[in-house]
Amino acid sequence: MLRHPCEMSRSITLVRAMVNGDTAPKSVAGILNSASAEALALMRFLPHSCGHCGGRVNLRVQSVGTSGTTGGLRAYFAHAVDEGVGCPAVTQDACRADEIGATMFGGKQEGPRHRQMKDMMLAAAAADAAVTFAQAEVYLTYGNAGRRPDVVVGINDQLVCCDIQLAPPPRITISGRTAFYEPACFRHAWVLDGAALDRVNLQPFQDLLWRQGGRTLAFDEECLEKSVSSKALTFKLVTITDEGNLITTAWHWVQGDDLLACLGMSPTDTGTAKDFLSQAFLAALASTDRADLQRWYEAVGPDLGLSDWNAFRVDGLRPLLGALASVLASEVRDGSARRPSEVTAVVHNALTTGLSDGRHLWAPIITMAMKRRAELPNAVGFGLKTAAMIDRASRCHDPAEFNRRIDVWRPLLLRLVPALALP
Repeated sequence: MLRHPCEMSRSITLVRAMVNGDTAPKSVAGILNSASAEALALMRFLPHSCGHCGGRVNLRVQSVGTSGTTGGLRAYFAHAVDEGVGCPAVTQDACRADEIGATMFGGKQEGPRHRQMKDMMLAAAAADAAVTFAQAEVYLTYGNAGRRPDVVVGINDQLVCCDIQLAPPPRITISGRTAFYEPACFRHAWVLDGAALDRVNLQPFQDLLWRQGGRTLAFDEECLEKSVSSKALTFKLVTITDEGNLITTAWHWVQGDDLLACLGMSPTDTGTAKDFLSQAFLAALASTDRADLQRWYEAVGPDLGLSDWNAFRVDGLRPLLGALASVLASEVRDGSARRPSEVTAVVHNALTTGLSDGRHLWAPIITMAMKRRAELPNAVGFGLKTAAMIDRASRCHDPAEFNRRIDVWRPLLLRLVPALALP
């Protein structure tokens, strides 16, 4: 079979996914060739082993400029450090992200620009009367772990930990910071250099941004000037787009309530969260490609302290969250092929009884969302059939099992829909 002209030459042609108990090797071409830039970035967080020798492998991605594509034809698997000895599929070592960063900053991970960025952010915070606290290099602890974010800002009695990222971030750094800040209940923001947004094309920045739905905050001299003139802490909200043959970047100013929403400090009018990770999850949930949500969940879920994908699926979280998102948005957001107006059908699907996933257990949560939506403009009307299904689900309800599942999934539900008054 002829190879596509952009396709990488791959020594490793079979790999095993090391999640969900998968053991059968799969074709690398089948996994990668049709993948988007977002899919590649998420897959780089998933553990894989070589289908030829069993050693750990990493997913590496050639640059868009070199390959001429943003898709999976530019990607290949290579053995991790000290793995693959004696494997017939020989791969070469590649430059690591920390080495790229050291090259960019003259042998150091961060340079004078990093210190300048911290000083500018502190000056911008001082201009905003709503900021009650601003300090650099504050040491924070949670459990046995500690972090020293570049700048900590206090807004509305909550701390926002800002990590300025100028060097390409290793995946272990991205995962580690999420895993620290999330259970500690600190708000966390990655902040890029708004004057050097061309760097987002480097794969480590792609790894970071696609976890967040292709969005992040940035800061620079223009942000400082606007913060001082408007007396409101101001960032650039950066969005990247996969065009198929290049990654494009756009940005706009964000401050005030919009900034709070991006930081997860205020929900939308309907009650869903607007922080980058929550919005990325909800976008994957609404995707008609059913693999999108699983890919995002398996890449980011462990860092958020969530149970694995199998538990998510068996406990009926997909139909539940699909119903909540659809009801609150007044349009279908569950990833099904239904027309946007068929919200009632999504609710009925989530209330189906007698299935192994026990969807009826979630009837109280769906009822909460329906009541919330009824209080808002342009509410979707639900008829007698829906009322009958809720009644039937309520009669099948098992409070003990409901409480067990709520204890497991409360963090995820509250992150995505903070307006819910969960028990």
